[in-house]
Amino acid sequence: MKSEYKILAREVLDKYPNLRKLINDSDWSTFWKEIKKISFGKDTTKEYHDIYAIFILLFGELHIGKVPQEFPIWSFYRQKDLGNLYIPEGIRVLGNSCFKGATFISIKLPSTLKEIEYDAF
Repeated sequence: MKSEYKILAREVLDKYPNLRKLINDSDWSTFWKEIKKISFGKDTTKEYHDIYAIFILLFGELHIGKVPQEFPIWSFYRQKDLGNLYIPEGIRVLGNSCFKGATFISIKLPSTLKEIEYDAF
């Protein structure tokens, strides 16, 4: 995963300290609900689904936490140079256009994947 995504995830955790507590408490259901609520106001380049996707990839890379079952739609639309991607086990669906127009070196899909929605790549 790109280092700037790790930095962004760290910034989100710093800005929303309750998320760190949810991680420490392994309250994953509430954690993912809270991630979806994050808003960056006028910065339209970072929508909740982007942050949601970053945390899914980060948790997959670090092997911590229970990831949601669906990788969100439009999450990395037209993102360039994503590098080597590892979609963590537990993901059952790649949402519509989640990697459409994105560039990456490689992608490892989980054995739990059951559905790739329209135009995912």
